Amino acid sequence: MKKENRKEISEDISIIEDDRDESQLIGRKAAEYNRKNVVRHRKRVRTKILCALGILLALLAILAVITVILVNVWRSTGRASLLHHAQGNSADAAQTMQEAADEKNSEASGTQEAEEAYELQEGQIRYNGKTYQYKENLMNILCLGIDSRDGIAKEKTPGKAGQADCVILAVLDDEAKTIQLINISRDSMVPVHVYATDGSFVEDRTEQLALQYAYGNGRDWSCQLMEEAVSDLFYGLPIHGYCALSMNSIADLNDAVGGVTVTVPEELAELKPKLFTAGEVVTLRGELAYHFVHDRAYKSADFASNNKRIDRQKTYAVAFVNQLKQGMKEDMTLPVKLYQTAEKQMVTCSLDQAVYLCTEYMNCSFDTENIYTIDGEVTMGEKYAEFNVDDDALYQLILDVFYEEVN
Repeated sequence: MKKENRKEISEDISIIEDDRDESQLIGRKAAEYNRKNVVRHRKRVRTKILCALGILLALLAILAVITVILVNVWRSTGRASLLHHAQGNSADAAQTMQEAADEKNSEASGTQEAEEAYELQEGQIRYNGKTYQYKENLMNILCLGIDSRDGIAKEKTPGKAGQADCVILAVLDDEAKTIQLINISRDSMVPVHVYATDGSFVEDRTEQLALQYAYGNGRDWSCQLMEEAVSDLFYGLPIHGYCALSMNSIADLNDAVGGVTVTVPEELAELKPKLFTAGEVVTLRGELAYHFVHDRAYKSADFASNNKRIDRQKTYAVAFVNQLKQGMKEDMTLPVKLYQTAEKQMVTCSLDQAVYLCTEYMNCSFDTENIYTIDGEVTMGEKYAEFNVDDDALYQLILDVFYEEVN
């Protein structure tokens, strides 16, 4: 009996061991199966990630190619449209300059006869015994800062479109690779086309240049009136485009390039002591940039306060352009971003023109020596300051910037 029990127990143990061995085998097979599944899953995940990265890189490459193509297309069409837009041409400008030169030369005894005998080529003028040729490689862009706190996104009634507080003629020289700015006082007394609120022409009368913008619609018509006024002031100079910005946009554009670093002048610190400290080197951000460029003592006895603001604007312009050039080295799409930032506060040339101008002249030299201010005398009119341009000084400035002496 005992032997039989031991035999049964032995058989049971053998069965249990067999079951355990079988269970371990199944476990090992399951573990191996799971391990292989995990490996296969990881491979599939890795393959999908690599595929996704490959697709992403391909898309980025395609996007980069498209960007380059678009920039090149914009550059090409932008230049063509700027040349087509030009108000006036160099031949007419030279003729107008020559007529003025004849008047100036006639003041000297015997000079008129000698100058008339000299044969001139197209685009040339003769002045004070020297011959000058217009530089055909120039691109002249009128830049306007509009004092309109509610922006310039919509057309307005003539007479209520805001004033051009900042008037700058940017001269871009493709051959010499320079950018020159001519700051024109908003108070310059010039012939202005006056229009009624219904848009009908009233008369021409001598007023501050800034008012010519107000007599338009606050959009392209205002800019075209300003182009004509500035071109006439500069003896028919061709102007290839314009950019009018609401002063509201200064803060956004300033921040879009990463802020602009300047030194605070004493007169601004006195005007805005809570915002600025004289002599402080500060990186302007937000509304500080607006105050630096825009503010002046309107009701002060110093009726030449606009000239002080012009000096500040010159300083800011140099710092902004240099910051923009540095930013474009890191991001070639920065001009597009700036355009989109200011689009609703801007009346300007098209996007392709803006891209052309930024990319073409980003490597041009530019500093305070490239900024000119027209000479003249500030007097007090019946109500407001009046800037009377020194015609002889302006004439010489035009020769220096837009013409070159030839043998």
